[in-house]
Amino acid sequence: MRTLFCVATMGIMTLTAASVGQEASRQPLKGELTKAIYMVPNQHCPACGTALEGAMKKVQGIKSTTVNFPNKLAIVEFDESAISAQEVSRAMFQAPHAMGANMKYGAFLLLSVPDAKDKATGAKATVTLGKVEGVAKAVFYPQSKSVAIQFSDKGKATSAELIKALEDAGLKAGQYGAKIKK
Repeated sequence: MRTLFCVATMGIMTLTAASVGQEASRQPLKGELTKAIYMVPNQHCPACGTALEGAMKKVQGIKSTTVNFPNKLAIVEFDESAISAQEVSRAMFQAPHAMGANMKYGAFLLLSVPDAKDKATGAKATVTLGKVEGVAKAVFYPQSKSVAIQFSDKGKATSAELIKALEDAGLKAGQYGAKIKK
């Protein structure tokens, strides 16, 4: 039954996404684009990815969103002079969920911390990020040498601020999936 619901919902969301593309033009992006990866764990079927992509097309400052449903990830290109990494996360949380109004997508920004090879370095990264205004929690993933950032409800933390905080603490950092300069 759940599969049938997901298939039906996917069809509806595909039609919705197509109609979203016909909306009035948005303002052109002004700043340099940031390409960030967000973990989006509350996806239940491919329709969730379609719904999230369609909703993000409406958000000012976002150039593109590609959702990878099997891996529960979203790759978002956005102009941080128009919308912060925290506001992108908030927009995903506020997006209509394919499974109903009482469900929400969570969105956790991933940052790479290539030198974080042990618990002590990971703890240093999470404590550092926890001090940045707008960060509710940071979780270290030693296997991927990354941190996932959960944002609070208020604030406009940018990925550049988060990366700078890590670098100020002596940790190399960058967007997850991007090459980091040594």
